[in-house]
Amino acid sequence: MLHKLGGPAIKPFFPSMLLGSMTMTPFNVAQIYQTLSSDGFYSPLRAIRSVVDASGKPLTRYPLTVTQVADPNALYLLQYAMQGVVNNGTAASLNKTIPPSVGVAGKTGTTNDSRDAWFAGFTGNRVGVVWVGRDDNKPTSLTGASGALPIWAAAFKNLYNKPRDMTPPKGINFVNVDVAQQARVPTTCPGVLMPFISGFEPKTVQDCQAGGSAPSDNPLNPLLNFFR
Repeated sequence: MLHKLGGPAIKPFFPSMLLGSMTMTPFNVAQIYQTLSSDGFYSPLRAIRSVVDASGKPLTRYPLTVTQVADPNALYLLQYAMQGVVNNGTAASLNKTIPPSVGVAGKTGTTNDSRDAWFAGFTGNRVGVVWVGRDDNKPTSLTGASGALPIWAAAFKNLYNKPRDMTPPKGINFVNVDVAQQARVPTTCPGVLMPFISGFEPKTVQDCQAGGSAPSDNPLNPLLNFFR
């Protein structure tokens, strides 16, 4: 799937790679995030769109190609969680620079010994990736939130950022969930309103539990905890 999203083909694949233990360039990450931000539609990134002569006449064009490589429903869940990272997670400081109404979705990243600091994020019309590190690979004492995120914020605050459209696809259902019981509960019960792909909602249905789960201060917490 990583390769389908635009990342490099990595073989053999080890379980630790699910946590990001692989080498990638900022361009690799930008290509992946282009696909994530486009609801699963992959379009190869290019530095050159066309070549023209001295009078401006096109000599060569490089037309865009678009291919759907991932399920928009699955991508919606991922985007929903990544927006939570910005709203209430490790990238929450971004709200001081970019209005929350833009709905920025992104992810901070920090490698072992703070050698690499990353932030990748997107708005409704732009994708940006920032990496901070040293040429000699020595520790930087920076995290994704303290090193890469401020650079991303400084760049994007001077750009026009279209708000993201977070309208759920037809295959997404929001369900009120008692997280402690891992069960669906009526909307009148304390719980967390969470998105699910249709058919994958919790099968167990319970009534309100006496002294059960208190309403969540942040409905994204169950998803955010997965990404922390």
